[in-house]
Amino acid sequence: MAPGFGYGVAQEARNGGSNDAGPAQNLRPRRKYLFKNFLKVKVGPMTEDKDCQEEFMVHAELLCHYSPFFKAATSGNWTEARTGVVNLPNDEPRIFEIFQSYIYAGTLDLLPEQASDASLLVALWVFGDKIQFPGLQNTAIEALRHQACNPPRYFRLKDLQYVFDNTTEDSPLRRFIIDLYVWETAIDVSISTWLEERYPKAFIVGVVEGYCRQFPRPGLKTLTAKRPYGMTARLYYMPNETVAPGP
Repeated sequence: MAPGFGYGVAQEARNGGSNDAGPAQNLRPRRKYLFKNFLKVKVGPMTEDKDCQEEFMVHAELLCHYSPFFKAATSGNWTEARTGVVNLPNDEPRIFEIFQSYIYAGTLDLLPEQASDASLLVALWVFGDKIQFPGLQNTAIEALRHQACNPPRYFRLKDLQYVFDNTTEDSPLRRFIIDLYVWETAIDVSISTWLEERYPKAFIVGVVEGYCRQFPRPGLKTLTAKRPYGMTARLYYMPNETVAPGP
């Protein structure tokens, strides 16, 4: 387990933070709902000549409690509701495996090499966005802040492209990354490299606008200034909403 990501941190993030950050929600469903029905979730691409999917058996009530995506997919007349099988051909088995562990254990249980893998953490956040699970996204942001800020580290181009291709303009993940670069890079030096290497346009515009907004006059940027992401990850939390347990 990565240091600093025990039950307390993960559970607080999953519940939306302390009371001053919003009501504690997405609490675990009542025990009587937990162990009745299973869903088979098949994750990964499936081609004509090779089946690369991995299968996971997960309690349906637990999935539906935390994820409106799964609740909707297994309701009504959808094929998934009739067969008890959900296909996720565009997702990674390693990401679903971490998500599965998280909803059962209540903690983001990562190996050291995973905790320092920005690609994995941003993919986890994006997956949480897809399945509409804010608690997973908030826990991923906690892990990303720890990984990216101690000491400050920059994201690889492929990770930036993935984030900006798979998130909306107002995404908290985008805001976190932009804030990191606003405070930790010399824009006058970096921008030519970003343009040359074809960094995402929305990233470049966001950093330049953020820099001008934060430092309207030369010389205002100092080493003693308080970085917003250095104080708390809650600035980048997704708001939680209660998801009712299944019947």
